[in-house]
Amino acid sequence: MDLINGETIAIDSFKIRAQNSLKNNFNQKKIDRHIDYIDTKIAEYEQQLDQNDALEESQKKEISNKITWQQEKKQRYQSIGKELKQTGAAQISITDPDAKSVILHRNIINVGYNIQAGCDGKHKLFINNDTGSVNDTHALAPMALDAKELLKVEKMNCITDKGYTTAIHIDTCVKNGITTYSSPKAHSSQNNGLFNTKEFVYDHLNDTYTCAANQLLKTNGTIY
Repeated sequence: MDLINGETIAIDSFKIRAQNSLKNNFNQKKIDRHIDYIDTKIAEYEQQLDQNDALEESQKKEISNKITWQQEKKQRYQSIGKELKQTGAAQISITDPDAKSVILHRNIINVGYNIQAGCDGKHKLFINNDTGSVNDTHALAPMALDAKELLKVEKMNCITDKGYTTAIHIDTCVKNGITTYSSPKAHSSQNNGLFNTKEFVYDHLNDTYTCAANQLLKTNGTIY
């Protein structure tokens, strides 16, 4: 129907909440923290039994029941940790296994999905989607290559915001006939020793940059 031409696609993401609550989402650090807390509680209960010979039987039984309950909780967390290790994943959700801990808005973290969506430039129709990535940093190449394969094109343009600007992914796209137009990320020369991007002056007419050493930089015809 000539509704999609596959010349240019845009990739972006949006986040939605899952049924899984944050307390039922675990990483190894969270599991270790729970187990440490449980070990501390068990030690306290055992100390109460050892130091209080005058305790009544009902009190001893109550403390013993608390120890048993804490041990059962510990076994549950150890089981989750074992499953996490077996899968090789960074995190695991109990209610909804596909859901991940993601930043939904600013610094608000919840369990949900970071949905990647590819959109064709002609009539803004969706091309593809994916829910595998937690953030946009490593989503550019997988999404662009998937869209290119679905569209059955040899070459394609891809537009993204700066969240997708990762050198290795841009390089992968270029090697597969995909020209990326991604917003540059801000660089801090104080943190990584690199030159600030503002020190490179762009000449729109000649498509060149002048670098901090006053040298003229031109495209190599592959990466723009």
